[in-house]
Amino acid sequence: MYRYITPVNLGTLRRNEIIVFGCESGMHGEGLLGQTYPIPVVGKKVTEKTVNKSIDRFTEFASEHPDLVFYVVEIGHGCKIMPAYKIAMMFFEASKLPNVYLPRLYWDELEYGKELESIVLNEL
Repeated sequence: MYRYITPVNLGTLRRNEIIVFGCESGMHGEGLLGQTYPIPVVGKKVTEKTVNKSIDRFTEFASEHPDLVFYVVEIGHGCKIMPAYKIAMMFFEASKLPNVYLPRLYWDELEYGKELESIVLNEL
């Protein structure tokens, strides 16, 4: 399942490479800004639902821009906003895109979720 893993050290980005990171609402906005794509994960009006919608918008944007490569870094759970598995599941659709790289932790969570689903379905 590990298709595209975000490198731990990205170094210098090429012109078509974008870093996707979590930010505080109001600090950076949301969407493409130069070679970054901030997703608000902290702030007064930020909820699990708003983060999910932001990630859905990111996924749509990434699918519409196959010429760009997106490196998603771990977001949200570092400041105890949401557990990693919730964020990882929000990136499930994005994980299917060939131009989106996810952190190994998210791939691990997605794989674990897939295994759990298989166990539950086999028990039915």
